[in-house]
Amino acid sequence: MRTKTLGRTGIEVSIVGLGGATLGYGPEDTMDLELGVATVIAAIEAGATLVDTAPKYGKGMSEKIIGCALIRRPDLRVRCFVTTKVGYVLLLR
Repeated sequence: MRTKTLGRTGIEVSIVGLGGATLGYGPEDTMDLELGVATVIAAIEAGATLVDTAPKYGKGMSEKIIGCALIRRPDLRVRCFVTTKVGYVLLLR
């Protein structure tokens, strides 16, 4: 898979990564853990070296799924970079 330098870091990542937003959601506002773990593993095995997530995705479910996949397959952890972001939640009263 083709790669690109991530910003000014010097780190090379795949031009196609895995976006974790959909890992946190499903038909009932949550994704099946095993399906999500299999998705992460398949993406990295296919050459994706950038996995993006955020605490807000599925109320933390995306992070849990990615973490479970990398714990289950520690050999994949050294082949990818996990990115995240933070922000705030606007509460309307």
